[in-house]
Amino acid sequence: MEQVLTLVVRLDVSEDQYRLFADISSAFASACNWIDETVNPNLTNRNSIQAVCYRDVKTKFGLTSNHIVRACARVGSKRLTAKQKGKKVKGFKPTSFDYDARTFRFKPISKTEPRRTNYWAFYQLKTSLEYKGIKEGVKVITVNPSYTSQTCHCSWHIGIRTNKKFKWSNKVCGWIGDGDENGSQMIALLGLSVNQPRGSELYVLRH
Repeated sequence: MEQVLTLVVRLDVSEDQYRLFADISSAFASACNWIDETVNPNLTNRNSIQAVCYRDVKTKFGLTSNHIVRACARVGSKRLTAKQKGKKVKGFKPTSFDYDARTFRFKPISKTEPRRTNYWAFYQLKTSLEYKGIKEGVKVITVNPSYTSQTCHCSWHIGIRTNKKFKWSNKVCGWIGDGDENGSQMIALLGLSVNQPRGSELYVLRH
């Protein structure tokens, strides 16, 4: 009889590698939860699950092909176990991610990797807010990011943004400061406008 030994080892990784682990594991868990909530609950075969959701998971969560295959397999396996026990699937956590020779490897970070990571973080925040909104009965409105950091929050005129610095473009205003701060102030104004009894006049004005 073959004996199988399991070793628990601690990896010595860099801070960037640790963040990459955390981001992928979180994306994997979110993908599993989305698949379980979206795909027909009667499907437990990973190939059947993968056939109906592969492209959507690829688009929404930015996972690699191997990760998507593992996510579908994990959902199928957990559904089958829950079905046999007469229970419901409780959900998936980042620790649900299993690594093997194909999914566990480091490669040089491409120029687009930071952008993909930032996109995932924004998508995760957006999804979480929408979920909380549905739960509490509050409508979540997504602000179009176009020109939010280029529109002056004081005069509502398009200004001049150079890297991180924002500068007014009309003589009436004169506001100069951090571009991201200006953008956040502008989004805050849009939020206040939407919450007013008369509706989102500022939002309509800018569009």
